[in-house]
Amino acid sequence: MKVSMLWLKSWFCLKTIKNDQICNQLTKIGLEVESLLVEDKKICDYILVGKIVSISSFLFNDNVMNIFKIFLGHNKIITIIDKNKNNFLNLGLKVAVAIEKALIKNNIKIKKKKIGNFFSEGIFCSYIHLNLLGNFKKIIIFPKYFKSGLKVTKIFNSSKKNCTIVLNITHNRNDCLSIIGIAREICSFNNIFLKKINFFSIIPKIKNNLNYFIESSKLCKNYLGRFIKNVNTSINTPFWMLEKLRLCNIQSINIIYDIINYVSIELNQSFHIFSLNEIKKNILIRFSKINEKFCLNDKKDILIKKKILVISNKKKILSLGNGFITSKKSSINKFINSIYIGIGEFNKKEIDKVNLKYYKYNKGFDNNSRFIDKNLQNYSLEYASKLILDLCGGIPSTIKYVNKKKNIFKKITVFHKCFYKILGFNLKISIFLTILKKLSYKIFCINKKFFKVSPPTFRYDISLQEDVISDFLRIYDINTIKLIPLKNKLIISKKNKKFNNLNKLKYIFSNLGYSEVINYSFINNKWKNFFFPNRKPIRVINPISKDFLFMRNSLWNNLLKNIIYNKNRQEKTIKIFEIGDCFFKKNCFSPNFHQKTFFSGAIFGLLKQKTFFSKKKIFNFYSLKKDLEKLLKIFLEDITCLIWKNSVIQGLCCSNSAKIYLNKTKIGHLGMLDFKIQNFLNLKFPVFLFELFLDNLVVNKNKLYRSHSPFFPTIERDISLLVSKNFLVNKLCVICKNFSKKIYNVYIFDIYQGKKIPKNKKSVSIKIIFKSFKKTLKDLEIDLIIKNFLKFLNKDYAIKLRKQ
Repeated sequence: MKVSMLWLKSWFCLKTIKNDQICNQLTKIGLEVESLLVEDKKICDYILVGKIVSISSFLFNDNVMNIFKIFLGHNKIITIIDKNKNNFLNLGLKVAVAIEKALIKNNIKIKKKKIGNFFSEGIFCSYIHLNLLGNFKKIIIFPKYFKSGLKVTKIFNSSKKNCTIVLNITHNRNDCLSIIGIAREICSFNNIFLKKINFFSIIPKIKNNLNYFIESSKLCKNYLGRFIKNVNTSINTPFWMLEKLRLCNIQSINIIYDIINYVSIELNQSFHIFSLNEIKKNILIRFSKINEKFCLNDKKDILIKKKILVISNKKKILSLGNGFITSKKSSINKFINSIYIGIGEFNKKEIDKVNLKYYKYNKGFDNNSRFIDKNLQNYSLEYASKLILDLCGGIPSTIKYVNKKKNIFKKITVFHKCFYKILGFNLKISIFLTILKKLSYKIFCINKKFFKVSPPTFRYDISLQEDVISDFLRIYDINTIKLIPLKNKLIISKKNKKFNNLNKLKYIFSNLGYSEVINYSFINNKWKNFFFPNRKPIRVINPISKDFLFMRNSLWNNLLKNIIYNKNRQEKTIKIFEIGDCFFKKNCFSPNFHQKTFFSGAIFGLLKQKTFFSKKKIFNFYSLKKDLEKLLKIFLEDITCLIWKNSVIQGLCCSNSAKIYLNKTKIGHLGMLDFKIQNFLNLKFPVFLFELFLDNLVVNKNKLYRSHSPFFPTIERDISLLVSKNFLVNKLCVICKNFSKKIYNVYIFDIYQGKKIPKNKKSVSIKIIFKSFKKTLKDLEIDLIIKNFLKFLNKDYAIKLRKQ
């Protein structure tokens, strides 16, 4: 919103205050000042006031050109040739003229031009040409009492510099969308009095015989209306009014609309004006009918599909909303001599509906959002009527009141306890009440526990005691409030073991080449049934989008999205992990839900790129299993009790999936993504996923895993064994490690079923690494251990050495 500083200062007497101080005060109060525009640019001395003494026309290149003779005083007359667009330029008008050698905006120099057989010695000047506030394209028209030949710089660059304040008004302070509202705030802050309003009434000469009908009291309350006949609407708007409107960035339309806009921005009232002939003795404030037509102009009709607020006569709609979008026939022009003015307290929600859909058709000043102050409603109509009668003449009618209601003052109880609690410091109640009186509050019933206040009629946003206290704090100098530190006994908790373990997990997996991802805790309907049917997903009641319909029941869904995202950006090797909470129900009917922390990861793409020496390799089941073993070896207390059991898991391939057990406790699962899901997601390579239940892991007490230094060399032996088809291969490694202390580690490097292997048997090839921490082992010792180990396997587990 833009406001003229001179107009604002006319409402209070504070000569010593500077413009910058006013801006700072308004920002402190809560009305943010975005900028202060100052009109301090010099206007060229060759731009003068000129009087039009004659008008003629001629044809030039099939265009009608007007020849204007301009009198500049001292018997000097110049010729200006202009296109036939400015039809409002009549004989006797005084306008701004830039003659030869004049400099206008962007340092453009005016030169003498030949157009046809005539010479043009200047141009008509608009506000844009002079770089004045407002930047309107309309030619500047001066009052008749200005002398011809007067320099325009003396008019605009007077001793009082023109300034415009650009304000950002919050939606709850509609009372400050006016000069009087902003002036009221400055007066309250500086403890001075606002200029008194001299209420008056115009003596009517005609009775208002119009019929009024308001469909519902919710649509409009406290409606007033009057008409004025024999109005001269062809008169030019006075210069003083044009200047005030210009500095508020309001462009002139005609004398009637300018007066209405002037009163509207000064007193914060919303008017509507119509041609009296179009009303036809009936004013209806109602809801529109479905598919009712509104004739905007001769060429365009608007089809209203939904019920909205309209003002109409018995046959057709005159305007939408509270009158800010009017039809061409009902609007005011210079040929209309009888006008109707109305003002009412319209329903804000209904106005907003119209504003939302049809605001693009509003070509005038936006005064529809102004809040009606009931105390100034009658005065505003009288004031607008007086200006019209003084400037345009006319015969006024009586004011007719419809649906008039008494002002009901809200009484808000403010408790002393609440007051001190919100303030945070002790303050005398008398200071609080004094500032509230400055803000036009009425105070009732003061006692030791509470007091009651009634906010002013223009502050509709005040409804709670907290609002009253915050309104007081706007005016009370915040800089005087002492800073009191909060008294709180800080309890320093012990280290969060779970948090430390999570950081340890992240550190280990990052060193293995994985990247951590963080995703939203929501999934859409498409992804919810991919995995784990026993985890019933929780539906979000009011989701902000379709992708956030359900809480995630697994981290795998979002990990697959991450893989697709990176694959589409030409990433060939993807290793990612995520630690987060998942949410699910035991069954569909249970109101309770479970929240568990999972550690999940996924690998996709190439294990090795293709080179001159080697072929490309893709990730497989054992690539992921190897990384998990490295992690669990460091993370768990006892790695020997780890069991990998082949299992069927929904969403994973049956032959390439396993559950992970620590003793008899399930701690997770891993496997390859099902081919159906892989094809559905258009993934070229297989995806391998794992999930660990962090709540079931027994953490190693040591902060870091430390291996013994290999002081003595190791010895390796490879053996192939025939075991039962259903025998767990991982169990074989555990048996081997527990057989002798000299067995340092065991690795499985091959599993085979096929030719030369008996039925219900499989061949498992293992690498056994021997090492002693006391001495270097000899071949005889190693051979003896292997011989005894094979006897032990054959006796207890019926496992034999494979000979071929």
